Amino acid sequence: MSQTSQFMTLFNVIFQAFYLVQAGGTAMLKFFRHLLVAFDKDTNLPLTIDALKTMTGFNFMTKSIVKYTVCNKCFAIYLPGNRQPNCTFEKYTTTPPTYCGNPLFSDTEADRAVPLMVFPYNSLKNALAQHFAKPGFEHQIENATEAEMWFCAESDAERAVLEKQHGTRFSELHRLHYFDPVRCTIVDPMHNLFLGTAKRMISVWKDLRYLPTAVLVRMQRLADGILVPPGYAVLSTKIESGFPYMKADKWQSWCLIYLLVVLKDALPEDDYKNWTLFVKACRKLTSPSVTYSEIDSAHQLLGEFGKECETLYGESSIMPNMHLHMHLHESMLNFGPVYTFWLYSFERYNGKLKNIKTNHRNGLEVTFIRVFLEKAFIGSFLRAYSTNLSSPLIEFLEGVAQVKSNSDSSSPLNLDAGHPPALPFSLAMFQQAATNPWYNVTGSEALPPTTLPIKLQPLTMMKDDHYQWLFEFYVKAYQSTSVSFCAVGRIPIGEDVFVNNRIQKVKKISLLGQEYCSGKKKKRGSFVRVLFLERTNDDVSEFPGQIEYLFTHTIKIGGVKRVSMFAFIKWFPAYHSSSHQPLADQGLQLWDKGFMEEDALCIVPVHRLHSCFALTTHKMQSGTQKHLVVSLPRKVVT
Repeated sequence: MSQTSQFMTLFNVIFQAFYLVQAGGTAMLKFFRHLLVAFDKDTNLPLTIDALKTMTGFNFMTKSIVKYTVCNKCFAIYLPGNRQPNCTFEKYTTTPPTYCGNPLFSDTEADRAVPLMVFPYNSLKNALAQHFAKPGFEHQIENATEAEMWFCAESDAERAVLEKQHGTRFSELHRLHYFDPVRCTIVDPMHNLFLGTAKRMISVWKDLRYLPTAVLVRMQRLADGILVPPGYAVLSTKIESGFPYMKADKWQSWCLIYLLVVLKDALPEDDYKNWTLFVKACRKLTSPSVTYSEIDSAHQLLGEFGKECETLYGESSIMPNMHLHMHLHESMLNFGPVYTFWLYSFERYNGKLKNIKTNHRNGLEVTFIRVFLEKAFIGSFLRAYSTNLSSPLIEFLEGVAQVKSNSDSSSPLNLDAGHPPALPFSLAMFQQAATNPWYNVTGSEALPPTTLPIKLQPLTMMKDDHYQWLFEFYVKAYQSTSVSFCAVGRIPIGEDVFVNNRIQKVKKISLLGQEYCSGKKKKRGSFVRVLFLERTNDDVSEFPGQIEYLFTHTIKIGGVKRVSMFAFIKWFPAYHSSSHQPLADQGLQLWDKGFMEEDALCIVPVHRLHSCFALTTHKMQSGTQKHLVVSLPRKVVT
């Protein structure tokens, strides 16, 4: 089969699996066949999707699915090939015995009777065979065997030879003979915190008449005034409607963002103070990275919250789910931050299954398991053909199949296209740039591979004052080097590096899972926090502001282009009413309205963007309005 035919065959299989039902795939297959005939290509394409999957090996995942007939009344199961029309399950051991007798087929008179209910089953034997057939599996087995050989060596010299030969040493992870059923049973934070206690407390407050309709309407108005960053669910009508049918992501936003703002005047003071304990614990526990002390602190906060709930609402308010709060810290100590084990990713499969395209006829169970297995297999399936097809064709097929490419992300990108260079990326250095204000950042350091490619706008001229501040940034960023710079309007002397005033703006950028946007295009993602050193005592402080625009700028140092990426940020004025933040104990900050006078500190490399925050307006007792900042954890998703 020619490369053209092979490419069209694979495209047809993948496109049908993801976007079409069986009939649509067959029609497309016939179209491809006629197309190949028209261009005098080989025409050995099969005429059906099933035959096509068999020819390409795509049916490897689904060929062993067995359909058992099931009684839809008593759920008795019958082997494939069963032809008896009614269920013969013995309901009662009477004399004579009483049988279920429920019909098993929709039309027993037809040539091919259709079961009223089926149970599709994919055998464990076949699942293991599929697992063993994955590319690289044999290498993993060999690695474990070679590690065992290293462990059993009788001398250091023998181990040195084995290390040189196989490149493997022994680790206890190679054994995996242990399994503690208690420690390995996790408490899921998604159900425990958000779908559990957060949802339960709304019911308690409703029963106590703390949340009548008028209060819910007022709470919704306050919620509508909160600008929520991308990645967090917006509660557009849920609060006013009484929190109906809310999913876990909305309960998470409710706890981390909305709750402390909208409940302030809705609950009695003691109830509100107790609830802040729960919110503080959630913020600590749901951070992508967490310390041992934060886990201990959250554990203590949840304990205090539970005790106070018993005082406020009685023993009947304490549910088993609240007891499980006391075991969350054990799960985190065993398995790490909640992002490593909570069930958000697994729950997404419900949505994926729901969105599988069917013909809305019977046999949905078989369709679900077939499509699910095919999509799980698609990555390995394409990699098996990666040596036969060119890279552009494989990348196209991976895009159609929504599969992440395994191509080397460190390959050079076209600098003339304006993209930042893909230099070797270090997560540790990138984290250092955002969390340590002592760390010098020029803006040309490598960005996370998941950030690229970046869509750029055409070249444009900077404002004169913005350009002057960019020039000042370069002078300061490279002050520890021998590089000197020359601005527009000046004559370069010797090896001076010319800093032009042309930039390319960027609408948005994604850094380790958090999206940041230009404030002119999308306000929701434009509010950021950056760490700075205080001018008086060198203490590290967070400063909030709004991104006016994102941009890239290119300079040439020593004949090498350096593409730097920046954000132009307008900073909020500090709240000067007193020496402390009055709402700090609630995890909220007040800042004056408007923006500070612009200067060179407005030029910030995107590497230094620490995190996003939610923003709303707070009315003081004096009647003045302030910015109310709701801090959110820094995302670190590689």
